[in-house]
Amino acid sequence: EADTEAEAQDSGDVYVTVNGVKYNTQELIAQLQTYGASVKTNSSDATVIAAYNALSDEQEAELKANLNPAE
Repeated sequence: EADTEAEAQDSGDVYVTVNGVKYNTQELIAQLQTYGASVKTNSSDATVIAAYNALSDEQEAELKANLNPAE
């Protein structure tokens, strides 16, 4: 049983902020992998951010179009 209402509503999702935009980490990793990035589901935030920053401008724009920022 949850101790608080916040815990009861917690989805367990983990987020990473890249260039000021907050993303669900697992969704971002899945998208990065489609571009051939070698990131694993348990990668550190620094690894995920480095993979994101290694994308070409075109890939980054495409990723942003396919991935909704977290709220």
